[in-house]
Amino acid sequence: MKKCFFKNVVDNALSIPDDKKISENSFKIRMAMSFIGIIACMTLMLSSAFALFYADVRSDNSTISGAYFAVSVSNAQDGTYECPLTYEDRHTFVITAEGTASSGYCKITVGDDEYFTPQIPVGTSLTVEIIAKSGTVVTFEGSWGAPSINEEGELYVDGIAHSSTEFATYTVKAGATLEALSAYYGVPASDIVDFNAITELVPDQVIKIPNVASDTPEFTLEPDDDGENIGNTDNKDNTGNTDNEDNGEPDEPSADEEVVQQDGESVRDDITDEQDQQQSDTTSDTENEDEQPDSVE
Repeated sequence: MKKCFFKNVVDNALSIPDDKKISENSFKIRMAMSFIGIIACMTLMLSSAFALFYADVRSDNSTISGAYFAVSVSNAQDGTYECPLTYEDRHTFVITAEGTASSGYCKITVGDDEYFTPQIPVGTSLTVEIIAKSGTVVTFEGSWGAPSINEEGELYVDGIAHSSTEFATYTVKAGATLEALSAYYGVPASDIVDFNAITELVPDQVIKIPNVASDTPEFTLEPDDDGENIGNTDNKDNTGNTDNEDNGEPDEPSADEEVVQQDGESVRDDITDEQDQQQSDTTSDTENEDEQPDSVE
């Protein structure tokens, strides 16, 4: 029987002793199984490589995105805040850094002016105090990295003093009320309370009246007819009216008016006497005419 070529090669290469040699059929079976195993291993390797390549390149989960930085601000919805009238125009914000970047900064625009915070690490917060009068619009915008030295604006350090509300001062006197001050200065009582962070007036306390010129004459108290204190009415247009008008009670006449009235009574008395005298004279004339005899024809 002619020996298999592969068997001869193996026999020659390995020099297998005669007592260790295998039969030709057994060799063929073993070679076939080895060949099938090699094919299976190669197929598995190629499949694994293709699956790995496809997942890395084409899968949406493997998309590389850039780092971003954002900030959330207390009291500022959508990063915008309009200042109301508050105590000494002070407004406090807490800026919290968010995103995938390591850190960033916040650009704060107050009115027309811009300010930049130091870098804020993601996950940390920075408290900012801004002094700005009521009606001022404040915006917050987060940016990745650090502020550029070429950008216009000021670096935030301890606080931002942008603008303040004009005010007049008043030293509280006993008997003064918020309603009287509101009427005199033309300012809502709630604005006085908010601007001074008070709940009531305390004598000798110095308070500020917002949105009033600093040289406005100070509110004073004057006693009325009953000896009670009332507010003065020296201020223009916005003063409280302390006159009792249209109350249905007649005004007491002054001394001059009494003299006029008395003089008027004297004049009326004289006129009445004169009219009575004239009437008496007329009656006498009529009686005289009746007493004269008829004329002779």
